[in-house]
Amino acid sequence: MQNYDYIRPARGDDAGRLLDCYNSANQVHKPEVRADGELETFKQIVKTDHVFLIEDQEIVLGWISYKVLSVYLLVTGLYVRKENQRVGIAQRLLNFAIDGTSGLGLSLCFLKVLKNAPWAISFYQKNGFVLLESDSDDPVMQREAELMVERTGFTKSKWSYLLYKKLKLEETTLLGHRGFDLWADGYDKDVRIGEESDTYPFAGYQRVLNTVYGIVRGRVGNVLDIGFGTGILTRRLYDDGYVITGIDFSKRMMEIAKEKMPQANLIQWDFTKGLPKILDASFDWIISTYAIHHLTDDQKKPLFLELMGYLKPGGAIVFGDVAFQSLRELEDARTKDHELWDEAEEYLVADEIKGIFPDWQVDFLKMSYCSGVLVIKK
Repeated sequence: MQNYDYIRPARGDDAGRLLDCYNSANQVHKPEVRADGELETFKQIVKTDHVFLIEDQEIVLGWISYKVLSVYLLVTGLYVRKENQRVGIAQRLLNFAIDGTSGLGLSLCFLKVLKNAPWAISFYQKNGFVLLESDSDDPVMQREAELMVERTGFTKSKWSYLLYKKLKLEETTLLGHRGFDLWADGYDKDVRIGEESDTYPFAGYQRVLNTVYGIVRGRVGNVLDIGFGTGILTRRLYDDGYVITGIDFSKRMMEIAKEKMPQANLIQWDFTKGLPKILDASFDWIISTYAIHHLTDDQKKPLFLELMGYLKPGGAIVFGDVAFQSLRELEDARTKDHELWDEAEEYLVADEIKGIFPDWQVDFLKMSYCSGVLVIKK
C-alpha cells in the first residue's frame, strides 16, 4: 500500500506539477463547469502561500495551500489527483495544515468549496466545518466568521460556499503563548520578549518551532534532536510516539528534559566537536532549533556531512533558527539590528548551503525577517 505520510514544502519548480494535480482533480467536475489552471497562477501561489504536497515518483498526488491572516487560517487550496482520491490524502493534508499552525493563537479556519461538489462539502462537514450561510450552534463563532469576511475579503462567490471551523484551544497551543518555560533558568523571559516584540533574535520563534513540528509530523519515526534544551519541542514528538535521541551540552537542560521524556535517549555532549561515537542508530528526522548558530561555518560543514550519514532513505534534516535565504537578507537584518546583533554567532543561509552541497535539496521557509526553517535532503 502506498505510504502517504511524507509531506514536504513546495518549491518554485513544483508549480507545473501542482498545476497537473489541480487539472486532474478537476476531472471530477462536468466539462461545462471545469477549467484548466494556468502555470503563472501556480507559480504565484508557491510564492505567496504556504504550500505542502504529497508525491510519488515525481508525481504530485495532492497538495494544500494556506495563509495566516491575523487570527485566521485561510485554506486557499486543497487538491488530490482524481485517481488518488478517497484514500486519505486530503485528510492528511488538512490535518497537516491545522497541526502545522498550532501554537499561533488562531481562532478559526476558513476555506471555500464549489457548490456543485457535494462530496467535498460532506468531507469538510465531517471534519467539523460549518457553512457560513447555515444556522450555527455557536452564534458567537458565526458572527466572528462574518467579521473575518469583512476584515480579509476572503468571501464566497456565486460558485462557492464559505465554510469555517472553530479551532479548539488544544489545537492552537502546541507550545502555549505566555508563561510557558521555553528553556532553563531565566532564558524563557528573553525569548518571550523577543517573540512578542518581533525583534532579533527571537522574532518568529513560535512559528519556527511549530513549523518544524508540523513538518516532522508528516511521518512518524526516529528523531535525533541536536541541542534539545529542556525538550519543549521534542517532548511533543515523544508524546506523539516518536523514538527520541537527543544531544545537548547542558547538564541542567538534560535533567529537565529527562523528567518530561523518561524513555528518551538523551546524551550530554558538545556537538561543536561533531557527533558522539556512541550513536548507533539511523534516523527518519534530524532536527535542531536555535542551536546550530553556536557553530562556526567551518564547524557546520563537517557536522552536516556527518548528519547526512545518519539519515534513513527518504529522511530529512530540519533546522529552525535565525536563518536567511540569501546573504543580502542576512545583511539587511544585521543593519536593522546592528545594536543587538551578536557577531560571535554565524547564521544559516540557504543559498550558501546549496552552493557548498549542490547535490542536496535545500528548501527554505521564511518565518520572520530574521528566522526561518530549512529542510535538507539528498
